[in-house]
Amino acid sequence: MVEIGKRDLIGFGKLDMNNFLANRSYCCVDADAFRQTPALVHKYYMQIIDHFQSGRISPIRPVKAFDAVSSYDAFRHMQPGQHIGRICLSIHQPGKQAEYDAVVLDRPESLDLSGSACYLLVGGLGGLGRAISTWMIIMEPEFDISVSKCGSGPNDAQFIHELESMKAFGEAKQPIKGILQMSMVLNDEGFSKMTPEQWNTATRPKVHGTWNLNNASISAELDLDFFVLFSSLSGIIGQPGQANYASANTFLDSFIQYRVNLGLPASTIDIGAVGDVGFISQDRELLQKMTSTGFMALKEQEVLDGLLVAMTRKPTKNKECRSRSSQFVDYNNFVLGLGSTVPLDSPTNRSVSRRDRRMAIYHNNGGATADSMTSNACLKTYIAGAKADVSLFSKQMEPRHSLPVRLARGYSRFS
Repeated sequence: MVEIGKRDLIGFGKLDMNNFLANRSYCCVDADAFRQTPALVHKYYMQIIDHFQSGRISPIRPVKAFDAVSSYDAFRHMQPGQHIGRICLSIHQPGKQAEYDAVVLDRPESLDLSGSACYLLVGGLGGLGRAISTWMIIMEPEFDISVSKCGSGPNDAQFIHELESMKAFGEAKQPIKGILQMSMVLNDEGFSKMTPEQWNTATRPKVHGTWNLNNASISAELDLDFFVLFSSLSGIIGQPGQANYASANTFLDSFIQYRVNLGLPASTIDIGAVGDVGFISQDRELLQKMTSTGFMALKEQEVLDGLLVAMTRKPTKNKECRSRSSQFVDYNNFVLGLGSTVPLDSPTNRSVSRRDRRMAIYHNNGGATADSMTSNACLKTYIAGAKADVSLFSKQMEPRHSLPVRLARGYSRFS
């Protein structure tokens, strides 16, 4: 008999000794000890594979198989700990094409910008827009059109001259094959004090501008390769004083569903703070304030990589997801920068998403870091001691340090 779990050992389980007659033996396998002798473990694994391939050993029976899309049911079946044999997930079934809720994306296709086409960049004179324009020009399209709301910024004339010198700026003499909607205007104010003018200032460039681009491209019967809308994490997690800006970005995330249902290319990128280019990078005080709260700053290359995926993404109609954890998946929406450099359960984390229930998984991922030791040091010390001496589980803990109490406190943060 081989024991591969610790539940019965920790719980002081007992066995009838007569089961070990006829030269039977009992052995416990502690997977945690594998880390101490990796070379020896590798040797034994290779022997097991050799025995299996030669037919000297066979899989443990019985085997309870679940489809890959039913992994939730597999865990529920395993949870009581009363099953016999093995539980496995069947990824491929002979002669049957399984339907999966998740979409497995292939490696992004290389972006082929045609030299006989034009590409329209709306609002592309900011720091991020300039980086994207330069990135596209390096791919040698013959024309690359950049349009701003006014083009009257202190550095706009110099950048336009640079584009003209590269023969990448001018009137559209070739068919437009791609559109990047990058316009944005910030007019922050508390919602209770926000005026209609402030609301419209932030929403019109994205809402009205996107509708105008959509209607114009349809009226002109443009055969677009991509229609990418630049959205923001403000529409996902929100930011104080940016109700107008968040509303404009949630519109973009919804608008692509309208275009995709028409069979037209469309995708959005919800971009977080970019640390080396763009609006936030030019305000060092604001950037430092955001990063000090745990906000993760993106790199320019990360944005370009995400844009490449969005530009090469083929229109994929959304569908309801059969997973119990989610009922809808938008395959044409990409989120960049949703994370934190400081664990969400750390007292030093002051991000606005800290108490968002949707961020609960990040609490789990960050719970093992040193920064969270101050809040649960007693429980961690107890568990570490129990690994060395399982008899500690038979001793009574103080009520305020008990496991149920600690779990209840953790769950209360999301109530």
